[in-house]
Amino acid sequence: MLSVCRFLNNAPCAYSMTYDEGFVDILANALPIHKKYGIPGHADVVVGQLGQRRNCYRSSMNGLFHMGAEHLRYLITEGWSVGNHSWSHFVYPTQPGLDLYREVVYSRYYLEDRIGVPVTFFAIPNNQCNYEPALPFIRQAGYLGCQQVYGGVNRDDVDLLKILNFMVAEGPIKAKAYRWPLSLTTENLKFEELDGGWLCETTHLVMPNVIQPHKNITPEGLERRFVKLLEITDRRLWAATPEDVIDYILLRRRTAIKPAGANEYDVTVDFPVGIQKRQMSFALDDPKQAVKQIMAGDKSADFRREDGKVVFTVADLAAGFVKQSTLRIKII
Repeated sequence: MLSVCRFLNNAPCAYSMTYDEGFVDILANALPIHKKYGIPGHADVVVGQLGQRRNCYRSSMNGLFHMGAEHLRYLITEGWSVGNHSWSHFVYPTQPGLDLYREVVYSRYYLEDRIGVPVTFFAIPNNQCNYEPALPFIRQAGYLGCQQVYGGVNRDDVDLLKILNFMVAEGPIKAKAYRWPLSLTTENLKFEELDGGWLCETTHLVMPNVIQPHKNITPEGLERRFVKLLEITDRRLWAATPEDVIDYILLRRRTAIKPAGANEYDVTVDFPVGIQKRQMSFALDDPKQAVKQIMAGDKSADFRREDGKVVFTVADLAAGFVKQSTLRIKII
């Protein structure tokens, strides 16, 4: 029987590392560690502060420097992605002159214009109280994913406009206030906590002499985090940008498989508007190792054997169709 894998390449879990605010320390202190371990990163930026010294309403991080658009474009060439963390890091409802359309909708269009790629991910700033007022505008803007402040591992039924978060930090985190489970700290992390789920976590600054240790981390702490994740998953986790994971989940939810005859299957996909990656991994029962070749449409697909199955990936399910296509999978 043919089935869609939960994650790309049948990985047991997915992992994304995001950086709120978009401070310049990412370039010197985080990017080299990501490159060392082959883990892409993601920056959620305060759009109205691009390239400026921070000056946000009631922010404890005022005075620090934000990356400019040129820095973000460079990160994109390094395999990173960029999301929106609002126009001004808003505080609802006390911020004077607050305009949620500008914070959520206009800021997306402005950021896309500056960096030249679609922005499909929004991260709620400050506290969870900002989530409900922003949600109608998040829907209006057409974001595919939104990361809230509350924490945990995302499972199959995750609401992609209410993605669970976790704070990676050098010191004790505000676990009770934001429902961040202490089982996800580096010293406590176990494979069983991640198995079958997606951990989409956040920090703010990566710097040797860490400030605000409840929400920032040292380069050494970040490296320990990556080493632990790779170790407990036997290097099988799918490390990906949040956008790639969201695209995959949306595709998986809208994919139907039907037998089309002896050793043939029709895979029908209703493509969501706005996705950028149209890749999908499949698993096929093959306990006797009888499979010799797999044809996905008119192309032969590479496969590997794993636990009585063969696993293969189709890089582009669209196959030239704009909205919907049916891909014939033939087993030889």
